[in-house]
Amino acid sequence: LTAALRINKCLIMPINKKAWMRYRIIDSMLRNKYRKFPSFNDIRDAVEDMLRETDLPESRSRYPKRTFQEDLRSMREDADLGFFAPIEYHTGKEGYYYTDENYTLPALKNITSDDLISIDYVRTFFMQFRGIPLMDDIIQSMNKVLDVAEVRYNLQSDDEESFIVFEQTPHQQGGEHLRPLMEAIHERLPVRIVYQRFESPEAREHTLSPYVLKQYHQRWYVIGRLKGKDDTTTFGLDRIKGVKMLAASGYEHPGNFSVADYFRYAFGVFVTNDPPVEVILSFTPRQGEYIKSSPIHHSQELLADSTTECRIKITVCPAIELLMQILSYGDQVEVLEPKSLRKEVAAMVSRMGNMYLNRA
Repeated sequence: LTAALRINKCLIMPINKKAWMRYRIIDSMLRNKYRKFPSFNDIRDAVEDMLRETDLPESRSRYPKRTFQEDLRSMREDADLGFFAPIEYHTGKEGYYYTDENYTLPALKNITSDDLISIDYVRTFFMQFRGIPLMDDIIQSMNKVLDVAEVRYNLQSDDEESFIVFEQTPHQQGGEHLRPLMEAIHERLPVRIVYQRFESPEAREHTLSPYVLKQYHQRWYVIGRLKGKDDTTTFGLDRIKGVKMLAASGYEHPGNFSVADYFRYAFGVFVTNDPPVEVILSFTPRQGEYIKSSPIHHSQELLADSTTECRIKITVCPAIELLMQILSYGDQVEVLEPKSLRKEVAAMVSRMGNMYLNRA
């Protein structure tokens, strides 16, 4: 992302992708210390080879001298591009060169191939969020960066994600609220939200000073302080019906609010005022391998690891998300401590068993 931001500073105006590719080739040939002073024929051959690799018809893969001269003029003089490339023709060598040997196109300085590959991976990751306005903007920006740098590896649009597959994320309701809420957090503006709880037949208005956005289990949440309240509150974006920014004077500053401290003992997204407790879980050895390789909480400690069990300890505030996570392991886990959580899980398992037995 840092590399993407560095390149984006140079994206002053939209430019045809093929033009950028031609500029790239001209730039790389003029900087080639082993084959100095390339002629028009040298550059033309390289450009036409590139155009043919993009599967263009033969008539569109030609690079006439008139187009080459227009490219040179743009690279030298176009103020919108801002390259002002010091390109000259050496009559004795019968080729082109940079009068400044250290010159390169501004958009390409300090950007390594590793930077570009990383940007391409990030772009591929965000593709799963297509349809959410903010994510679409991010994808479009990434595409511009990669078009400028010519790092699509000549892949067709149907193939470009085939080598890496992320977990598919279904369309998320409320995604359209990400941008205004992000702007409100950044600018420290209160917002008026229209919110409808799942169990409520009617929506209600709230004035919120938003502090942080968090995603959990493919849902987005905003955490902030309601007007006139001391505690923070969590709202699911999928239940928000509207967002309106208000005057900055109404923003209630979080003071010493720290995201890391706020979520330190949280399991999931909802934070309670209950004190954290030590939860001890005993997993089967097989399930324990997964738990060790992918801890369920940052506080996880390994207490025992044998042929009969994998025992861990986490320090969290009890919440419904913890209960749901434990139940998701089925008979591969046993709650040892605290006793209150053990009884709660046992009671729910008993109700589940009765439900299946009564409908058998």
